[in-house]
Parts: sequence; structure tokens; C-alpha cells
Amino acid sequence: MPDPVAQLMADLAHVPPHVLLNAIRSGLRLREVTSQDFQHHDVFTLVYASLESNAGRLTLIEVVRSRPDTSESAAEIAQLLYPAAPLLDEPEFQRILALLHQCAVDNLGALFHAATQGSALSLPSGLATLPALFMFLTDSNTRPGTLPPALRLVAYAIRNLVYQQGPVLQELVTDLRTWLYRQCDRLRDVGDTKAAVELDDLLRNPPPFPREDFPVSLIVELDRLPAPNDQRDLFQIRHWRQTDHTRWQPVAMGSENVPRAQVPRRVYELISEAEEEWARKERGPLVLEFLLSPELINLGVDQWPQDMGNGLPPRKLGLDYEVVIRSDSRLRPLRRHRDWRARWERCMSGAGVAHLAPLHEEVDLAGLHHKLRVGDHLVALVLSTPPDQEPGRTQLRAAMDAGLPIVLWSRNSAQNNDFCQSLRAAVQSQQLRRLPTSVRHIRSTAVEICDNFALLWDDPNHRVASSGQLKRPN
Repeated sequence: MPDPVAQLMADLAHVPPHVLLNAIRSGLRLREVTSQDFQHHDVFTLVYASLESNAGRLTLIEVVRSRPDTSESAAEIAQLLYPAAPLLDEPEFQRILALLHQCAVDNLGALFHAATQGSALSLPSGLATLPALFMFLTDSNTRPGTLPPALRLVAYAIRNLVYQQGPVLQELVTDLRTWLYRQCDRLRDVGDTKAAVELDDLLRNPPPFPREDFPVSLIVELDRLPAPNDQRDLFQIRHWRQTDHTRWQPVAMGSENVPRAQVPRRVYELISEAEEEWARKERGPLVLEFLLSPELINLGVDQWPQDMGNGLPPRKLGLDYEVVIRSDSRLRPLRRHRDWRARWERCMSGAGVAHLAPLHEEVDLAGLHHKLRVGDHLVALVLSTPPDQEPGRTQLRAAMDAGLPIVLWSRNSAQNNDFCQSLRAAVQSQQLRRLPTSVRHIRSTAVEICDNFALLWDDPNHRVASSGQLKRPN
């Protein structure tokens, strides 16, 4: 009885290469069958039958590779035809399920969307736990060169656990990270370098946002352009978009000079453009990060209006978005960056403390500076006045010199009492890492009391190339 593999090799040995490749792509539903293909009906029938079994697929790979006139397509065909291998053996699968049962995830839908890179429309019904979602994704086939979504799921799930306290959680993180590093090695062993690099990046880089809802970000840098008195008051606007959930890697989108009166309108247009592009791909909240020079630090960017259209009244940006202010190199000295990073980590771990500057007594600025410098537990400061007047200006400088990553202030000193009262729950140690979300909630619910206040939220990992001191335009 003839060897079926040898027979298949012989039958296809003299088939024109374009016919063979068309038949394979057609069988894989990568192209439509045309009228010309019917002239080679027997070849197409033979290829389709071969695709039904792993042995037939492997034979087709050998046929393609043995033909020098198909070398350019051999790698692509081989990737598509190789039989799928199980991701894990049963004992390892059960051990990972047991570890995932110990992981608490608040936003399973956002995690699923990120793990599948937006390819799935919504979280399948009935998947209510992380282990169930992992089991579902391990059944998904993955092309070579693509990280299996089940591995991406685990990597995303443990990134925020590192900020939580307790020896049990830390041991859990260590076990899962060790397992994922072994998966990196396995991917490299089978030549899947691209997938291994993505998984390695997920393990080594801090998350772009230390939270579970996978935000995207629009970063806007504003700076006043020096200009003669007889020219318009121009601002330079530079902006970036951040959508990568693996690492902080904002993409520069451009720079333009705009008259000051038109800046709020232009910023709203940039937000609208980003919203339209991300409408189908991104589901997390949009964070607006304004990189402001020292003289503009009190600019009321969260108060800028949105043109709602359709006869609706305008709404302030701070009501619909998490709006935060970022410092630049002129405000935060480089020699204090080590302290800045250390205090940020303390804040994210839930061990940081906020300090409220006294509102109704004379401020000892030297004493405050000393307290902030020696108080390693302090990560946030609430100013007693806006930073474009004293003592708020010096208080802000003291906070920057001490490496504090978070500063808040009311732009209306008359509202300070209400402002501080509304903040008390939001600045508790365990709530500080959620402060941008809390601030948006306060702005929305306390709009009549104290909506006009600023949050400087300075993640040391969110760096962009600042323009530095601007020169007068020609």
C-alpha cells in the first residue's frame, strides 16, 4: 500500500507554484476562489483534503519548502499550517488556576479587552472570575509571533498586585512572575522571539498607569512664546498620545503656535480628534495630562469648556475627564528625582500620607520645608493658597524640592474650607493612588462648592521630551 504522504508529495511535485499557493490560501480562507482556479479542480480538492489532518498540513509545508520558486511564501504558509500545540500540560494548568484564584481583579472586562488587544467585542457571558477567563483564553489559537492572550492576561493581572501589601500577595506575585519568565524561555526556545519580547516587556516595565481600567492619555504641553509687544500673545502647543498598555511610550503628534485666546478651543479639538480615533479601539478612560511651565502652573485647564453642540450648554473638561497637571524640568530639580521616585512608590503601595498646610495661621515656610524633606512618608501636599501667590508659591517649591509627587490647591482661596473638607476621604493613604478618579468625582458632585481646584499628579515614569526654555520666533 503506497505511503499517503509520499503519494501527496508526488502528486503536487509538478503543480505550478502559484496554483499550489492559491489552493492553500483558498483552503485557509485567505482568498476567494476565482473562475481560473476551476481549471485546477483536482489540485484544489487534494489540498483541501490535506488541510483536514495534521499529517496533511505538515506535508504541504514540506511541499512548499521544497520548491525554490515558493521560498518567499514558505515562511508565511508554514506559520499558518503548523498544528496548534497546547499552551500548558494539565498539572501546570491546574497549578496556575490555583494561583489565579488568589488574585482579586476589580475590572475583569477591561482586563479581557487589554489581554485580547481589543479583538474581542465584549467579555463573554458567564466568565465572572480570573481563572474562568484564563481557561477561556487558553482555548484560543494564536499565530506564531503573537503572544498568547492567556499569558498577556496573567501578566496584566499581576502588574497592580505589586503595589498591594502583605507577604501572601508578594509570594503570589513572585510565583506568577517566575512562571511567566519560564514561558518567555519557552517562546524563545521555539523561535517565537517577538512574543517573548512582548512578555518580557510586560514583566520588566512598570505599567503605564498603576490601575486596573487601562486608561489612554492625551498629553498636552503649553508654553508661552516670547514675542515683541506689538505681536500676538502666542502659545506653543505640543501634544502626545499614549495608548500602549505595555509601557509608557507616548507618540508625538505635533507642535503648533496658537494665540492665547484660541488655546482652549484648540485643546478641545485635539481631544475630539483623539476621541474619534480611539472610539472603536479603546475602552478605558481618557486622562488629560497638561505639562505646564512654572508661570502657567495655576492655569485653569480643567475649567476650559467643551462645545457639546446640538444646542447643549458647554461643559467643563474636568467634569468629563480626569484632568491632571504635570511639572516640567524647570519646576522639579533633577537632583531631587531619586526622592521623587521613592515617594511615588510609597504612594502607590498605600503607605503614603498627605499633609494639609494650615489655612488660618501664619505659615512657617522653613518649618514646612524641613517637615517635607525629613518626612519620607509624606507624598502629597495641599497648599493654603494658589501657587501664583504667597505662601502657595513657596509651598509648591518646597514640595518639589522634597520630591512630593502630588500637590493640590483651590484656585479660589475663599473656598479653602470646603475644598479641604471635600478632599479628606480622597487623600487617605489607601485612596491616594486613585486620586485622579476621586478628583473628577468631587468636581462632578461638588460643583457648586469647590469645583475650581487643581491636581498636580506627577508620575515619575511619565516623562516626555520637554521643549525647555522657548526662544522668540523669527
